[in-house]
Amino acid sequence: MTSGTSARLSPAVPRSATEEDDLISVAAFGVLAFISADLAPEVVGHGIGLLIAGGRSGILTTTRLIYESQLPSPNWRIFDIGGPAGNLIWAGICLLTQRSIRRTAPGLRLFLWTSMSFSLFWEFGYLMKCGVTGHGDGMALIEGFTPAWLWRALLCIIGLVLYRGAMSLSSSELHFVLSAATPQWRSRLVRLLLSLCVAGGLIACAGPIFDPRGRIEMLYSGALSGFASWVGLFAVPSLFPLHADQKLLAVTPVRRSIPVIVLAATASVLFVAILGQGIRWTL
Repeated sequence: MTSGTSARLSPAVPRSATEEDDLISVAAFGVLAFISADLAPEVVGHGIGLLIAGGRSGILTTTRLIYESQLPSPNWRIFDIGGPAGNLIWAGICLLTQRSIRRTAPGLRLFLWTSMSFSLFWEFGYLMKCGVTGHGDGMALIEGFTPAWLWRALLCIIGLVLYRGAMSLSSSELHFVLSAATPQWRSRLVRLLLSLCVAGGLIACAGPIFDPRGRIEMLYSGALSGFASWVGLFAVPSLFPLHADQKLLAVTPVRRSIPVIVLAATASVLFVAILGQGIRWTL
C-alpha cells in the first residue's frame, strides 16, 4: 500500500559535479609537469645555450648542466640565460596549447596548466633568489654593473613583480580546468593543488639523490626549486574567483588513467636513476 503523500523529487545533480578527481592520476600529472619544467631549462635551455656559447662537452643532471671547459666572456652569459629562456618558452608553449585545445580534456589541460605554473613560479622565484644571494643564472643580466647592490635590488623587485603576475595568470588560466560555478569548487581546487605540489615536490627532491655534487642538492636544488618556489600557488584559491570563467571549460573531474600513471612512474625512474646521476656528452 503506497502512502497518499508523495515525496518531492530533488533535481538531478550532474554526474560530473558529484564525482571527485582521481588523485593518483592528478599526482601523476604533477610528476610529469615538474619533470617537463625541469628538462626545459636544464637540458634544453642550458644545452642550446652551451652550444651557442662554444661549449662542446658537459654533464646533464636533474639540477644543472655542468660544462667542463671555461667559457670566455661574454659567452658564459649566453649559457646562463639559456636556462631561464628555456623555462619561459616552455611556459608559453603550455599556455598557448591549452588555449588552442578545442575539447574538454581535463587531464591534458591540468598538465599544461601545472607545467606553465611550475615553470613561471620557479623562474621568477629564482630571479628573486639571485638578487638576494648574488648567485645564479639571473646574475648574467647584471654581472659587472655598478653599484652591485642597486642592480641586485632591482633584480629582486623585477622578480617579485613577475612572480605576482604569475599568480594572477595562473589563477586566470585555471578557469580552463575548473569553473567557479561548480559546487564546492574551492575544496576541489585545494585537493588538486595539494596533490600536484606534493607529487611535484617529491620528484624534485628525489631527482638529485645520485647527483654528482652530492645529496645536499636534494635540499638546495630539489626542495628549493620545488616546494619553496611554489608558495605562490597557494594564493590561487583566493585569486581564482576574481577572474571570469572561460567559455571552454574542462570541469569534468580527472578520471583514473593507467597510461598516465605508468608514464609518470617510468619517467620518474629515468629521471632519478639515469639523468639524476649525470649523462656525459661530447660533440
